[in-house]
Amino acid sequence: MNFVVALTITLGSVLAGYAATGGVLDQPFEFLIICGASIGIFIVANPLPTIKDAGKAIFEAITDQTPKRRDYLDLLNALHALMREPDETPSDTALTGRVPKGRKRPPEVSSGRRVV
Repeated sequence: MNFVVALTITLGSVLAGYAATGGVLDQPFEFLIICGASIGIFIVANPLPTIKDAGKAIFEAITDQTPKRRDYLDLLNALHALMREPDETPSDTALTGRVPKGRKRPPEVSSGRRVV
């Protein structure tokens, strides 16, 4: 099924691009040909779950739902805390439940000071 859809997209965009320009390529129609062919090849080359994940990732990038700088700093703080407490099990550590997104930030992160 993916092959038929991809072949239709690829051939349709290439033929429509050439037909619209009368055989002489112009800038916007070159874009149509290149993008249509690449989308068609992407659909042929990947299984449906990968295509869906790529669509979700593109939507998240457009709507700016990607991780922010603060999220990366929280992750680094959690890794640093785990490195400082290697002998404790995850259920015993003070880190458990301390850094998840949406909760109050620990004092080391919210103060802006570097933790050494």
